[in-house]
Amino acid sequence: ATDGEGGGSLSDVPMAVPRGRYEIELYGGCLKLHGKSYAYKVMYSSIVALYSLPKPDQYHVNVAVHLEPPIRQGATFYQLLLLQFPAEETLELTLNASDAHLRDKFGGRLRSPLSGAYHEVVAQLLTGLTGKPLHKPAASFTSAHGASAIRCAIKADDGFLFPCERSFIFINKPLTLIHYETIRSIEFRRVDKEAAGAAAARSFDMVLTKKSGEAIQFANIARKEYGPLFRFLMEKKLTIQNIAAAAGGLEAGFADRDDDDDDDGDGKKAGSGTTAEDVILPGLSASERIIVGVVVGLGVPVVGLAIALLYRWRKKGLGARRVNIEAGQGDAQ
Repeated sequence: ATDGEGGGSLSDVPMAVPRGRYEIELYGGCLKLHGKSYAYKVMYSSIVALYSLPKPDQYHVNVAVHLEPPIRQGATFYQLLLLQFPAEETLELTLNASDAHLRDKFGGRLRSPLSGAYHEVVAQLLTGLTGKPLHKPAASFTSAHGASAIRCAIKADDGFLFPCERSFIFINKPLTLIHYETIRSIEFRRVDKEAAGAAAARSFDMVLTKKSGEAIQFANIARKEYGPLFRFLMEKKLTIQNIAAAAGGLEAGFADRDDDDDDDGDGKKAGSGTTAEDVILPGLSASERIIVGVVVGLGVPVVGLAIALLYRWRKKGLGARRVNIEAGQGDAQ
């Protein structure tokens, strides 16, 4: 198919951004979105990254499309598109093009027919048409609930934050993509349980300040997510502004168990919080583990200080150890 010559279409595709159901028409150099009120044209050359984002409910999978330049409708610009599919829904798609043409036009990236889970077929289709790889949440991050995202809010809008290899992406509204290389510092707020108060201590906030000066706050993150998130940020060597307080918060408040947790039979309560040792030790060398082990019994302030010193030691490259990331799971910029 060539630009202006139909290569296939998808009907009644659910989209979260822009919201609605759209018919997607495929062409050699672009795709067109036709909704009830608006229509958009997206050049394949403007698609710079694709993301597959499984929601923690396991019932839906989102596919995000990063555009540069963005498409526009009136005064609204869409730099990110978000498609949402039922995880179990399947699809078979046949393109109106010969195998020889697909091979010559798209370098063997695209074949017909495509079949499988709806979200997988659409992802394969877009990667084939654009030549851009499909990126997934970081393999090294798992939430306290075993998911690849954590629930939080930007202002009054509730959603999910996905830590990827090179960026954070927040869905659904406001759909937000933040590359790690653009982050100047990260600050944790309300990590001190006693200072925050009993009710507030069930959650905490994370503020990302970009090099441009823009600050984005992810609020009301469940306290059980503090350990997994803190460890991930340490692995990525992102600058944590209040590192001593943040690390000390693991022991000071966020290691406490919930009152309604059930005992699992070995003296520990199921769903117990994460301690500083749980978070830090797996990512440290043998010598660093010994240092932390020695100071753990000396009190919370010392633990926080020790971990802060280790963090700065590793940031400067003195005895630093690279974290091996599983190939193929990262996201592009």
